[in-house]
Amino acid sequence: MNRLLPFVFLVLFIACNSKHNQDKPTIRISQDSLKSISIQWKQDSLGCAQQRDPKKIRQLIDQLNLIGKDSIATIEYLGIPDGRNKPNDSLVVFYYYMACGVRNHSSYNFYCFFEGNKLASTHTMVLN
Repeated sequence: MNRLLPFVFLVLFIACNSKHNQDKPTIRISQDSLKSISIQWKQDSLGCAQQRDPKKIRQLIDQLNLIGKDSIATIEYLGIPDGRNKPNDSLVVFYYYMACGVRNHSSYNFYCFFEGNKLASTHTMVLN
């Protein structure tokens, strides 16, 4: 399975890149609400408190125009990632746990795909 992860990430990255603009939220929320989303997300560092909502964090990413910004901006709003992979020289993947204690090594994660050092897309996925 570990040998397949770079391929899975690459396929997801390509699929997410073409889909990202279709998922933009239509309702904008206040800066205070965006700050609250960021704080809740960062305080739930492993997803165990179930405070990590992928729809809300996507709205934060969209409203703050984080796509195209560097990894420092992403970390500022989402916190230090729970993990990081580098499937190839031009792609880096940060992942954040959405739930803890999942059985059978299944994991529910939020992925941030970087081309170079620029956030290119995001995706929520369950890996078995």
